[in-house]
Amino acid sequence: MRILQALGWYYPENVGGSEIYVSALSKLLAGMGHDLCIAAPLAGIESPRTYTHDGLNVYRYPIPSNPTRDEGRGRRPTRGAEFFRQWLVDLQPDVAHFHSIVTGMGLTEMRAAKATGADSAVHSERGSSMR
Repeated sequence: MRILQALGWYYPENVGGSEIYVSALSKLLAGMGHDLCIAAPLAGIESPRTYTHDGLNVYRYPIPSNPTRDEGRGRRPTRGAEFFRQWLVDLQPDVAHFHSIVTGMGLTEMRAAKATGADSAVHSERGSSMR
């Protein structure tokens, strides 16, 4: 099964609870034979980049360092997030698991994941989940 783990921040630029949790969960799922991909926006980069961090495939896509008010509030898609949406079409995940809602990783991106046919869920590290 191809599983996308999507969150607002990731290694090596950011280190925190969500990054630790997603990394551990992804390693566990990969060890069970699943194909894992991690995606997160990154403010200030010019173009998307992919890399491997601690054995996991990571996709980072550009968003503006200074989003507009409408982008920050999710009223319009964030500039740069179109790279993520196109990457989803190419990736075709079976499951898209969203761990945070932030600028560049919001409802537009969740809908894009759903449009690929992926089952999707939003998860809070406090344990609640919705589909």
